[in-house]
Amino acid sequence: MSDSEVKPETLYGEAAQSYRYIVDWRYKILTRYFISSTAFVLAAKWIGETIPDNRKWIIAIPLVFGAISCLFFCAMDRRNKKMIDACSSIAADLEKERGVYSVWSKLPKHKWPPSYDTILAFIYIGSAVLFGVSAVVVPMCFSP
Repeated sequence: MSDSEVKPETLYGEAAQSYRYIVDWRYKILTRYFISSTAFVLAAKWIGETIPDNRKWIIAIPLVFGAISCLFFCAMDRRNKKMIDACSSIAADLEKERGVYSVWSKLPKHKWPPSYDTILAFIYIGSAVLFGVSAVVVPMCFSP
């Protein structure tokens, strides 16, 4: 091994540390999703209570932004998933090379129950659809 090569132990440690960092970001994104979704719903509620009836279409504005933000959160989570998968793949490959088996090399690859990634995608996309439908339906409820 030359001086410019990275030791497998160092690479393994870096993959594990990066994994923890990226998963932490995933939880931060999920927290911001719930906070922003709540804010958009509350904004629509406030508009519905304070705006005159002939301008109720304005309720659609925060709901449309809610739909768009859910799609952004979904895209950010997909990117995080790719980075998480890369870190776990590197660690699993290093374990296989060394003949050591732990959580990295034994991650289950099954269809049911759905993975965390699938559940989050369902939440983000489902919320985007719900916000989008609400942006169309809710203002129609106030039309004369």
